[in-house]
Parts: sequence; structure tokens; C-alpha cells
Amino acid sequence: SYFKMPTQVWCSPFQRAQETLELLQAGWATEKPKVKIQEALVPEADSAHLVKQLADLQNNVLLVGHNPNLETLASLLIAGERNRVRITLKTAVLIRLLWEPIPLYGATGPAALQWMFDPRSLQL
Repeated sequence: SYFKMPTQVWCSPFQRAQETLELLQAGWATEKPKVKIQEALVPEADSAHLVKQLADLQNNVLLVGHNPNLETLASLLIAGERNRVRITLKTAVLIRLLWEPIPLYGATGPAALQWMFDPRSLQL
């Protein structure tokens, strides 16, 4: 399923990310996943170590954070390098990455972009 419920949510401690998470949680009909405040998701943090944490976890994780950090993290996950892939994530845009490490890790990242979605596109 494209919209599989995450087992965990990692969220920036900043208020705007917390507000976004509250909106998401309000729409979840099932039991809400565990939330972990993650300092590495603040705007100017180096989130490179999150790649290893995600690999070790091996579960569905929803990340709620800020740019430019999330764009850089997406590039690390998809291309294996900071800013090698230019992904522009506007406010409230969701992306789903599929964890697919391949033997040439370093030439590419451990994840593949599965989809990108802007919830504002549903507004009439």
C-alpha cells in the first residue's frame, strides 16, 4: 500500500514541525505510532547519521522536519551524497522512499524515491 502506517515518527523539536505532526495525527483513525523527538531534523543540523539509524531500525519511519535539512537527507538516501540529487520539498510535501540498499552503496544511496505528493493538490 502507498500509505502504510509508520511504526515510528521522528519529529523536529521545533513548533512548526510539531504542528504539522498534530495535523497528521488528527487524521489517523488507527492507533498512533510512537513519536521520537529528533534534534537532527532541525533546519541546519547535519542529518547524515540518520541514514545509519534508519538502516538499523528497519521499520517504516515518518520524518517530520524542515528544509534545507530534509532535502539534503533525501539526497543522501537516494544518491548517497549531500545535494547530489536536487529535490525541492515545499512546505507540507510528502515523499515516500523505499529502502532498497544495493551492493554499489556509495554510487547510489540506500533508498529509491517511490512517490512525491503535495496535499494541497487535493483542494478544489
